[in-house]
Amino acid sequence: MDAELVPRTTRRLTLTEPGAAFLLRSRALLASADEARDSVRPGQGPAGLMVVSLPVSFGLSQIRPLFPAMLEKYPRLQLDLRFEDRFVDLLTDGVDLAIRAGVAPPDSPFIIARKLATVERVLCAAPALLARHGRVPSLDALPSFPCVVQGASPTP
Repeated sequence: MDAELVPRTTRRLTLTEPGAAFLLRSRALLASADEARDSVRPGQGPAGLMVVSLPVSFGLSQIRPLFPAMLEKYPRLQLDLRFEDRFVDLLTDGVDLAIRAGVAPPDSPFIIARKLATVERVLCAAPALLARHGRVPSLDALPSFPCVVQGASPTP
């Protein structure tokens, strides 16, 4: 059964109690629709929450310093920065953007990957370690050499 919202006569329109409730909720829905439309208008810039996953050391030293200027330029943007060295599944972890060093992205039609930069890696050893164990003859021999590796797994 439908509720009467606006009883009318030839001289007057009035709202019933269900009509007033419907009007209030309709205004809220229209305001929400206006807000959604405004959030994608050209020139407004990005808005809302963006979840970003970053490798700990590279993210803290190279990427995090860029975010204050970005937030100043786009004040309607909110960032949830997650500094983590583990593999992140964008869909199940709810991540919008992942920045990774030395890791090829998974082959997926749902992921767009771009190379941002080239990162040089440097192999270093203390003179005392080299005196005890000798030089590493090749990179292939590195896994059997006593060493500390940054990150969860060594990358070529």
